[in-house]
Amino acid sequence: AQSSQSYSTSPALGLTSRSAQADLSDGSVVAGDDLRSPAQAQPLQGGDVPRCDAPANLLQPLPFHTAAVQRMIEQSVSDLGMSLHSHLRNFHVDIIRQFETQTSELLILQQQQFSIMEALLIELQELREENRRLANKY
Repeated sequence: AQSSQSYSTSPALGLTSRSAQADLSDGSVVAGDDLRSPAQAQPLQGGDVPRCDAPANLLQPLPFHTAAVQRMIEQSVSDLGMSLHSHLRNFHVDIIRQFETQTSELLILQQQQFSIMEALLIELQELREENRRLANKY
């Protein structure tokens, strides 16, 4: 006998349940989620859908299960939000730190350029004065 497993989902709850099937030697299929004993289980042929004789209330999710899943999801979302907030705050602090670093570097470069320009202006005035003296002499 070969067995296979299939998974079904409940879209309302987002839950997944597993059921197994066994292929018997005569070609019939018995569903693993059939709640009857193997002697009472009906063999399934080809595309037959397995029947479950369990009461309907056993198939419904229990309130404490949904509440526990909901609490777990809320906790996970809360943890994710706190983590995201922390990462975003650290990102902002890093951007501000980089801005301050770049501002101080630009101020240093600006000071250097001003000192170079000041030296060039002084040299330019000296050259103009020398040109005037030479023009008056000759």
